[in-house]
Amino acid sequence: MSAAACPRRVAALLLAGCAAACSSADGPPELLVVVQTDMSVPKDIDRIRVEVLSGEEHRFDTSYDLGDPATWLKLPSTLAVVEGNGAAGPATLRVTAWQGATPRVLREVVTSVPADRAAMLRLPVQWLCSGQVAAGGGGGDEVTSRCPRGETCVNGGCVPQEIAPESLPDYDPRQIFGGGETPGQGRCFDVAACFQESARAEVDLASCTVAVDASVNLALATESDGVCGPSGCFVALDAESALGWQTADGAAGARRLPKKVCDRIASGENLAVVTAPVTGACSLKTESLPACGRWSSVGPAAAPPGTSEPVAIAALQQRPAGLALDGERIYWTNLGSLTAADGELRAAPTSGGPRVTLASAQAGPRDVALGEGAIVWTESGLGVDDGRVLRLDLEAPQAAPGVLASGQSTPEGVVARGGDIHFTSFGDGVVHRVSDDAGAPALVAEQQGHPYRIAADAAYVYWTNEGDGGSANGAVMVSPRSAAEPAPAPLAEGLETPRHLALDVGKDGLATAVYWTSFAYSGDVMVLPLKGGAAAGAPRKLATGQRFPNGIAVDGARVYWTSRGDGAVKWLLKAAASGDEPSVLARGQRSPGALRVDDLHVVWLNEGEVNESNGAVLLIAKP
Repeated sequence: MSAAACPRRVAALLLAGCAAACSSADGPPELLVVVQTDMSVPKDIDRIRVEVLSGEEHRFDTSYDLGDPATWLKLPSTLAVVEGNGAAGPATLRVTAWQGATPRVLREVVTSVPADRAAMLRLPVQWLCSGQVAAGGGGGDEVTSRCPRGETCVNGGCVPQEIAPESLPDYDPRQIFGGGETPGQGRCFDVAACFQESARAEVDLASCTVAVDASVNLALATESDGVCGPSGCFVALDAESALGWQTADGAAGARRLPKKVCDRIASGENLAVVTAPVTGACSLKTESLPACGRWSSVGPAAAPPGTSEPVAIAALQQRPAGLALDGERIYWTNLGSLTAADGELRAAPTSGGPRVTLASAQAGPRDVALGEGAIVWTESGLGVDDGRVLRLDLEAPQAAPGVLASGQSTPEGVVARGGDIHFTSFGDGVVHRVSDDAGAPALVAEQQGHPYRIAADAAYVYWTNEGDGGSANGAVMVSPRSAAEPAPAPLAEGLETPRHLALDVGKDGLATAVYWTSFAYSGDVMVLPLKGGAAAGAPRKLATGQRFPNGIAVDGARVYWTSRGDGAVKWLLKAAASGDEPSVLARGQRSPGALRVDDLHVVWLNEGEVNESNGAVLLIAKP
């Protein structure tokens, strides 16, 4: 049954997908149920179940796939309810939205079909109601509301389920499909674009209002839910709506927010209210103007997020620092503040969706690496020589992390390969190796000049020594991984602040080249050919005059890096000639740092500012 099919009028309560032309003035009385959402499909929800009950009897019960663009039911969609023999009187209409096996939103209404007209009932799948539902004890698709019996969730709060049919407005397709008589004629609201230049609003928690100009849109900025774009993730609020914001009485320019918004902010949730100007391209967001998206039945067809411009996988992060990919998930560390153990290790699907916290209460977690079914990371600590290296089994993520090394002086870079973990200690200038099953760390190199990031191939381990800031006394180093007596040696010396590095690894598992960035105002992106862990030529400047180039990664054809100074992500062909201009993948980034690539994507971290939760994890398709 498609979203464009007209409802079949049979002698029972029935729902079916319906276009606007299905209703007519001389047809039977009916109730047009409008299912829409302020979340992103299929990132936030990938299935809805629609039920109509007469008493305890199901008259309709169907689930709709929202996860496959080829078959999904697009939203908003209208669903017609008509009375049939023996089915007169109040009915319970229920919409449940799921993400995988997790129920996210439940909305229930008890009402009747009006006796003499076609009426409209909105049953929105609201983000503010996410979490107000739980899976039932019997398994399957049965769910229970966290609201008291006879109530349902609206705006995150509980209200009576019953709605008098005479209070419902007449059905008007223009109020559903962005002003159009049919979905194809209507307009949609581009949430990501319209809030790309948004500004944070100060919320008066006592009155739950914000003071704004008359011509602005309002949205909730979240970590990962809602419609995500280059500058974050947003849940747009409808103007002058019981399901959004309303003009507050007695205060010029004041907008009253749903109470649940203020409750969640007051509880410490990482949530903000933002404003963006109303313009010709960004009309005032109302109930009748649905959000644009691949799932939308209104507006132009949309490309997958992250195709032509970056998309935030996680926003509102506090100083993200370390980054790792496994093809399905993105892992990163949040440093947190400078004075408390409030850092975290987090993960999220590469396709976007709910992020999970794998470890919390971390004291400055830095670099992160994957290996042997586990994730390992360095923790710099809050004092002298209290840094650690930790490990978490990815098959048992609820277990407490294991400590592989403690008492370290500002551990920084980490790499895991073949059961061994190598890490650098920036503070005391040493490189250590520790087995994946713990044991005392073994010394690989000492008297290094502030060793920073580290990488490994099948036989060797490589790292950067930053040296003294502003002086050309840094180096790129190498040492055999399996030697009984490590033999660290410089591959390139006299470098100005070499920072991140990346290896180009051949089919034999050995690196054929090492790439690194020179973190300086007029820094360089460098490459050195390798053979058997030794230099096979002289270092070459692949790109020059870069403003503080930072994270770096390579694939079969290209080298990618972040430029912290000019807030950009760039790339060049590895075979580029000297003087070739880099291509820019993304501009306007906030202190971009670590960068990784997989087969399809370029992923990087925006570190943001100290003591601010304005960092982000971003992704874009490879060029």
